[in-house]
Amino acid sequence: MLHLMLVEDDLELAELTCEYLRNFDYEVSHLADGAQAAEKILATNPDLLILDIMLPNKSGIDICREVRTQ
Repeated sequence: MLHLMLVEDDLELAELTCEYLRNFDYEVSHLADGAQAAEKILATNPDLLILDIMLPNKSGIDICREVRTQ
């Protein structure tokens, strides 16, 4: 089973997106805050990462830059 991680602060949108993706038998994790997103992404090593650009505490672009170096 593929593991997808969604980093999205809009909880309603995140819930709908996670439900939709789970219908296709994906394992989906959700984070709502950018502060510790890079750490959790690196710890879980998802197959696909979906990042919101405008997140509280750290932007999705900054998270992407941080994760890509690892």
